[in-house]
Amino acid sequence: MKIGHLFFYPMLSLLSCVEDYPPPVSNEDVNFLVVDGFINSTEGVVEVKLTRALPLASENPFPTELNAILHIEDGDGVLYTLNSVGDGTYRNDNFIINNDQQYRLKIRRSDGREYFSEYVGMKSTPPIDSLGWRTNQLRDGFEILVNTHDNANNTWYYQWTFEETYEYTSAFLSLYKYENDTIVDIPPSEYLYKCWRTIPSQKIIIGSSEQLSTDIISNFVVNEIPVGSQKLITKYSILVKQRSLTEEAYTYWLNLQKTTEQLGGLFDPQPGRVKGNIFRKDNPDEPVIGYFDIATIQ
Repeated sequence: MKIGHLFFYPMLSLLSCVEDYPPPVSNEDVNFLVVDGFINSTEGVVEVKLTRALPLASENPFPTELNAILHIEDGDGVLYTLNSVGDGTYRNDNFIINNDQQYRLKIRRSDGREYFSEYVGMKSTPPIDSLGWRTNQLRDGFEILVNTHDNANNTWYYQWTFEETYEYTSAFLSLYKYENDTIVDIPPSEYLYKCWRTIPSQKIIIGSSEQLSTDIISNFVVNEIPVGSQKLITKYSILVKQRSLTEEAYTYWLNLQKTTEQLGGLFDPQPGRVKGNIFRKDNPDEPVIGYFDIATIQ
């Protein structure tokens, strides 16, 4: 009986000490500029999205940065204007890249504060070799796989985005409509029960072959679809876009991925500040979140 009591009470004590712990969260003003900027050399499109950071405890949507003035500057000091298209997004749809030039992003906020990115050069991206899929019984779902390689061994760091489109039908079919105070039949050509939905990727998807002797990415999982998902009931397609990264850009996205998507576990990284390649002109110590880069798209 004594042995039983010695074993039972410590176990009871261990179970009783597990309880929720609300961590102290600072509500200080973190009105930092957040920059998502990229030059798509393949299409000649520059797009920069400006928002501002929020305190960790805030439930508000990220505020957009409006009325800013943005330019792309080349190494010779020539400026190219980006136009506001609303919602904090600025674009230039007719940008011609000179592969021998380097470029940087210039931002002037509505309050007069100015920011610059570091100069970056254009990086070519090898083509995607193939897309495939396989079932994953352990995770109870399907995986979309990408394969690529660079014979010149010049890439090593990759990033992917995608758009998935699927067909679905409504739960009920409407056969009648109200027209001119009369209920009439809906002709088959006007049936509305068949629909399509397109969803862009929401996560940071990056991969590297730096640990290999050759620059090969094999069966890298870019998307997972659970069994029973509505996406696979009728028709499904996915458009995957691939771009190459510099080692510095890969490190930035990797750190951002760790501090935004891999949280919650005991041994996961703690939330922290991720430094990119953008800084304030007269105060380099001011935190700025974001990275500006140039590459071709495959």
